[in-house]
Amino acid sequence: MKCLLLFISLVISVCSFSQSDSTSFYIKPVIGINLQSDQLEELAIAKPIKILTSSVIGLEVGHNKFPLKLRYQYLIYGRFKVNHDRDLLGNYDLRNVWESNEIGIFYDINKLTIGLTHYWKKKENSVAHNLIGLYIRKGFNISVSYPIEWIDIELRTQVQYHSGFAAIFGSANYSLSLLYRFEKQKKQKYKSNFLHLNAVTGIRFFPLNFELRGNELLIKPFGIAPQLGLEFLFDKYNVSLNLEKDWWLSFNGGSNIRDIKGLIYNTFVGLKYHQQLKNARHIRYGFGGSWTEDGEYQFPNIPPKHLDKDGKLLGLSNYQVKGFAISISYEILPNTDLELKTMLPVAGEYAFDNITRTSIGIIHRYNPFKK
Repeated sequence: MKCLLLFISLVISVCSFSQSDSTSFYIKPVIGINLQSDQLEELAIAKPIKILTSSVIGLEVGHNKFPLKLRYQYLIYGRFKVNHDRDLLGNYDLRNVWESNEIGIFYDINKLTIGLTHYWKKKENSVAHNLIGLYIRKGFNISVSYPIEWIDIELRTQVQYHSGFAAIFGSANYSLSLLYRFEKQKKQKYKSNFLHLNAVTGIRFFPLNFELRGNELLIKPFGIAPQLGLEFLFDKYNVSLNLEKDWWLSFNGGSNIRDIKGLIYNTFVGLKYHQQLKNARHIRYGFGGSWTEDGEYQFPNIPPKHLDKDGKLLGLSNYQVKGFAISISYEILPNTDLELKTMLPVAGEYAFDNITRTSIGIIHRYNPFKK
């Protein structure tokens, strides 16, 4: 709250300074995602690193005649778990929440933007509520960003001074932001002749296969998951690099057993080949790595592929199923595809054993530069 009040006072100051030329003064929203490690800043934990995807919401204030601008942004991440045993795991299903408030200055140097922000960050989980103040963090972020068409790719490194000093070493001190700053006219300068960046949005449908407990009900036999992603399309080769993720959650309202009955998150990083047909539509073929978080496997229901020959649990705590994904899609409407995708697991499950790994998606590609 203090940082937001500080930002508001700075906005008022900028407004007062800009009254003589109010047409050049602007306040614009900033939205995006931030990719960060789940490690602690001061201490490396002996477990596989998990990449967290935080939502970013902010406001930027500036003047068109000056390269210096102010920005406030809020980052939040919540990690859910399906609770199979409250006696063992406690009476909570929202395991962790990360929040960060940031305020700072940014300076444009040609295509680059250099930033310096101060952050107030906290992490809440069962440990934090028992040891008050354990996960309160304060520090500075130093960032450099570069525009690729309408998205800013921003590399950030932090210097923490409270509680304890941490910087440079460790994955927790670095993050990557993908930001949209609502500056279409300015971003037209960065339009590329060899690369086009598309937002990939849509919805996926897939059959469900998990165990219901108590009086839990499902009113439909399939899951519906929103999908978001980015597509870096190299026109000369008709090939794109795709980063995509979809989320499915099923809640239990008022249940005394668990608040979440089902959770499936899928992450895809891979290549797609875009074949244009005579009717100007496309068929797209995809192949890449696939990582799945599945609440059914997070604790007690361990399938055979999770265990080694001695019966010990494999290192699948972050992603319960790992493998490859293949897809094929047809452009049924301009920039809108009907896509069939399936996963070929190499860890966590046997191939084609779980029908949940196959889905149908309706996918739309959006690029603000295209009419």
